[in-house]
Amino acid sequence: MNRPLLFLSLLFTTVFISGCVKAEYHLIIHEDGSAEVELFTGISEMMAGFMENEDFYDQQLIEDGYTLTEEARNGYSGMKATKLFSSLNDVELPISDEEDPMTIHVQEKIFSKQLNLFLEWSGRDLTEQQQSYHPLLEGIDETMAESFDLSFKVTLPESVKMQDHNASRIEENTYIWDLSLLTDQTIALNSELPKPIPYLYITVAIAIVIVLFIIVLVIRKREQK
Repeated sequence: MNRPLLFLSLLFTTVFISGCVKAEYHLIIHEDGSAEVELFTGISEMMAGFMENEDFYDQQLIEDGYTLTEEARNGYSGMKATKLFSSLNDVELPISDEEDPMTIHVQEKIFSKQLNLFLEWSGRDLTEQQQSYHPLLEGIDETMAESFDLSFKVTLPESVKMQDHNASRIEENTYIWDLSLLTDQTIALNSELPKPIPYLYITVAIAIVIVLFIIVLVIRKREQK
């Protein structure tokens, strides 16, 4: 089951009336290689009064270690879930599932980290008769599905060297993919993240020590001859 759809299922009744849902899935990558995942799901403020704040809570996210707080942004009122990860290798997003997992491959280099992100977003065929496998899709036609404002974002440090991506648009250091309930989409991003300066100093210092050690050995061998 696609977790983004699960995260939105509690909003279905109101959405059926208003057709205004916003969901943002945001991966924020820091200089030190740690990351923060931020999920925002809300409905238009015009319709927010029809729902209690508790209706936005996703118990599974809480069990997964996310912190949930109420938030209003850009005309939508809902819930923001955040979680910190000490390493990119530990990041898991509710936007992915077992069939289409998100992969983040981090390759360590001497002075940088190679970052490759890949995710398959799975749309749904709403023309099928049987849609009962997910409550959010019951009774929704293509016109209503198009009113869902879905996006996936990746914010990178300023020092990152971008190599290639297929984002829909870019806002400063944030790469944004516009998603649809109806369409499959591939999210891909490849970049190079410089390692923190202290790490570079340590690496350079070790390299200098090794070089000096080799020079001393060479000099001693020549003196012995």
